[in-house]
Amino acid sequence: MRVCSSTSPEDSVAPFALLSDRLRAQGYAEATIRRDVKWLRRVARWLAGRGHGLSSIPCSEIDQVIKQMWCGQSKGWIATVRQALQHWVGSPQHSRFRPLPDGKWSNWVDDYARFLVDHRGLKADTVQDNISEARHFLSKMFGAGRARWQRLRVEDIWRYSERCACGAKPGYANKRLFALRRFLQYMHGRGLCSAQLFHAVPHVASFTTIPATPVALTRAQQQRLLAAFPRHLPTGRRDRAMTLCMLDLGLRSAEVACLRLEDLDLNHNRLTVPPIKGGAGRELPLPRRLADAIQKYIVHRPPSSSDQLFLRMSSLVGQPVSALTVQSAMSRAYRRAGLPRTWHGSHRLRHTFASRLFASGASLKEIADVLGHRRLDSANRYTGVDLISLRKVALPWPI
Repeated sequence: MRVCSSTSPEDSVAPFALLSDRLRAQGYAEATIRRDVKWLRRVARWLAGRGHGLSSIPCSEIDQVIKQMWCGQSKGWIATVRQALQHWVGSPQHSRFRPLPDGKWSNWVDDYARFLVDHRGLKADTVQDNISEARHFLSKMFGAGRARWQRLRVEDIWRYSERCACGAKPGYANKRLFALRRFLQYMHGRGLCSAQLFHAVPHVASFTTIPATPVALTRAQQQRLLAAFPRHLPTGRRDRAMTLCMLDLGLRSAEVACLRLEDLDLNHNRLTVPPIKGGAGRELPLPRRLADAIQKYIVHRPPSSSDQLFLRMSSLVGQPVSALTVQSAMSRAYRRAGLPRTWHGSHRLRHTFASRLFASGASLKEIADVLGHRRLDSANRYTGVDLISLRKVALPWPI
């Protein structure tokens, strides 16, 4: 771990007080602030015992520090400490957390960012991830100098890809490599590098069990899930409305998080789904059950300057929810409803809606249109056949 060899004045009491004031101004609950400060003090003491300071941890090695401190602990503990450190990263007291310095190649990064926004229509978070990966790649390949693409070889791409994948889970490694491949394709389109470079970016194979298509919820499971939301609490009304958006309309968690008040037309029972993932938006009829749930939520919606439909209510009150907030709310609801503990996230609800459409006789084209798929084969997963049941009624092949 590359850290400084001595503690810093930034690790004293004053920075923690300033961090507490900043989190309090952002709307965090007092319990969250006390918890973060408590864990930051423990991390600071652990580092001080090894001659290091809290503010000297490289940003890329936060997870390494956590693993060294809490090897073998539960994921909940690790996530709590990671959140505390991320809050510290965002504080002005942590002066050593700075992005990689730009070189003489920074103008290409700016052009690439405009291309992703104007021509690909990607969301801000996706653009930021792609730009960060492009900047990291250029900094490692060319430093602060000029980008000399003619000197770049396929072997350089292999070595960089190996560093991206080393020690990372296959999903995260493939995400970084996909961003790298997209950037090299853009540079090839500008005539700056050969096609061999982006073809040289590998895919990381996962040798674990291939996940099966999510199992659709039965009618009884749907009722148990909806009953698991406490309707007397504002958070319960919000989470129930978000659940029905996915269960009755098949929305993605990111689409639920992006919904705005202006997208809702209660007078004509219509909902306009904003475009995400580079696709087009769509207009869907609003079922009565969903409309009632949204109306009950809006009555108790916290005051906010944001026009997002769904807002946070426990911490950062009044701020828009994220897709991760939606997914976490669904995972907690599965536990309360007594559903299998292996169930997580929200895609299962979207799959349930699509399977219900297919069972009612909807065509692949209709399912794809409602779900916002641009290709028909994306809807094929919802037409799976129960082979076990078919074997029971299969006739012997005539000889």
